[in-house]
Amino acid sequence: MVKKNSCRLIFLSFFIAMISIVQLGCAQQNTGQSGVEQIGVQYDVWPGVTATAKADTEKGVNETIDFFKLMYGVNLNRHVKVVLVADNSSYKTALMQETGATEIEAERRAKVSVAWSSGHTIVRNTAQANDQLNNIFKISHEMVHQYQDQETGGAAMRLEWLAEGMADVIAAHVLDRVQLMPMMEYKRMAQATIGVIKNPPSISGLGSSVGWNQALESYGSAVTYRSADMGVLLLVEKNGLPSLMEFLRDLQKNGVLADSFQKSFGVDIKTFEQQYDEYLHSLVRKAS
Repeated sequence: MVKKNSCRLIFLSFFIAMISIVQLGCAQQNTGQSGVEQIGVQYDVWPGVTATAKADTEKGVNETIDFFKLMYGVNLNRHVKVVLVADNSSYKTALMQETGATEIEAERRAKVSVAWSSGHTIVRNTAQANDQLNNIFKISHEMVHQYQDQETGGAAMRLEWLAEGMADVIAAHVLDRVQLMPMMEYKRMAQATIGVIKNPPSISGLGSSVGWNQALESYGSAVTYRSADMGVLLLVEKNGLPSLMEFLRDLQKNGVLADSFQKSFGVDIKTFEQQYDEYLHSLVRKAS
């Protein structure tokens, strides 16, 4: 009888120990290195944000998630916090509070942006460009950055113009999906924006974050972003939308930017940038 009870106790202890190990493993899996406890999107809505702005944001997020799932077979595998604010002062505060930006950096970003993605957080100033088209476009752009970070661990930003242009182009496809702006109209708008600038920025200078930020200060957001957009649109017209994900995956795999660009888009990056600069100047000549 004693032996039988001992066996039961041993079995019970073993069973409890196994449950503890499984629970610990699940906790580690759910928490991960970043301390994130769940997968999905959490909204933090600050005072003054309208119900319409929040609804537009949710629609943009969901449509972008669907786009990546349908086009690339990629799911959102991280927790994303979307912070919505209603004025410029709150935007600067949220940038410092949520992304760790210094006051000087938050001030600079507030001058050149209405939304920002950092880590697992997106901050959006709904006081600026607050209509359905812009609300969906802006949040979709930032969600693309979340996927870029997810798929490459941040390596996509090593080529700033491609990362930003990809975010815009996919956001434009989302606008097309929800019937707010056809892709051809978006392309015409991008061409028209660049065409009025006598000396457009060289795309090779938009590759680094330093060069990108300098262009934002010199040319403004519209010209800088549309210059990147047209480069990505040309790559997509030649190689298709799948090439963008191929680039991210290859960059994550081998880490060599020039090799991944060549493999994914079939052209040397320096050659493409030179040809594209000539194309930008041709748009200016046509406009004049």
